[in-house]
Amino acid sequence: KKPELPNDVMFQATVVRAGDLPDGNESSVAVEVPVNELQTKEDTHTNLYSAHVSIVAEIKDKSGTVIEHFGEDISKRGSLESADKGKSEVITMQRHFMSSPGQYTMEVAVLDGLSGKSSAKRIPFEIPDPKAGSGPGLSDMVLVRKMDAYDEEADPTEPLKYEKAKVTPNLVGLVPHDSKQVSMFVILHPDAKATDPPVLEMQVIHNGKPGRRVPLPLKKATNAGAVPYLASFPNSLSPG
Repeated sequence: KKPELPNDVMFQATVVRAGDLPDGNESSVAVEVPVNELQTKEDTHTNLYSAHVSIVAEIKDKSGTVIEHFGEDISKRGSLESADKGKSEVITMQRHFMSSPGQYTMEVAVLDGLSGKSSAKRIPFEIPDPKAGSGPGLSDMVLVRKMDAYDEEADPTEPLKYEKAKVTPNLVGLVPHDSKQVSMFVILHPDAKATDPPVLEMQVIHNGKPGRRVPLPLKKATNAGAVPYLASFPNSLSPG
């Protein structure tokens, strides 16, 4: 029996599977720690608060061999006036890796640098074989937390990129009521044998009640390559 994992800091973690891209089968590790789960230190001289978290993630194959190891120490600072607003924010670690199809496990550990509290999770996942199926496919879809400009030359294989921006996923799945829009990101893998241009249909389901299906025409991908797609709509959604 495996020992129980610590669970004193609530956090979210996932693997976003992008699928076959020009450099290989890419996936992203995303870990999200709410600031209000961390102890903060207040400095009345500078009028700032600070929080510190250490995040470690390992990807293991079916045999238990570590194939990827990621880690980062992250500090967060903000003004005391915005402390309440800041505590609704999150600290994110995001990395990407290439792997062959198969069964894997992600192990994630989070340590609050100020309180010493920690948490860990063990998350099994599978990288499907793209040759096992036929026809078009989709990557995992992510709710977008934010888009940041990034240097494509420094990291040309980043899978969660759209035009000149990098997508940070919203893992908790909550959209602030004052958000101006809601965005979803997905990578399309068109059928290489199809002659007609691909069409993406999107449907929003509210409390189990489906809305209408909206077709989103797409340009035909060159050389049947992957097509990153960002769907945004105004945040006129009812709570639910």
